[in-house]
Amino acid sequence: MERRRFLQTGVAGLAMTALTFKPSIASAQTQQKKLGIVQGATGETATQISVLVPLQSRHKFKVVSAEGETKSPALIERFTFPKHDDAIINISFDELCPDVDYIFIVSDDLGNTLDQRMFSTLSIKSELSFTVSSCMDH
Repeated sequence: MERRRFLQTGVAGLAMTALTFKPSIASAQTQQKKLGIVQGATGETATQISVLVPLQSRHKFKVVSAEGETKSPALIERFTFPKHDDAIINISFDELCPDVDYIFIVSDDLGNTLDQRMFSTLSIKSELSFTVSSCMDH
């Protein structure tokens, strides 16, 4: 999938769904306010993650595998909206390994972990299935 389509799919996914990550043990032990984090378009070797952050804040992002391999973002986009105190940051990671658990880590400029979540890339061994749902008011 080309990068532009991948990103468009991720933004559309953010608008349509709010998936919850499995909280990691370390993040469950922290007392800090959690950030709004949504995993968007995900494939065998890439994922897009969106984070809702205070408008004036600055953050660093990375993913770490169980083996300790660290990956930096391939792309970071920041979206702001008039009259809102928050921004949405879309972070794309590529060159990930299929069917592997990762920890997504958000830190401040000093390297302090603010939030972290576990996620997985898609397994290429299993059959792909999905569900589409809709809710309408009449």
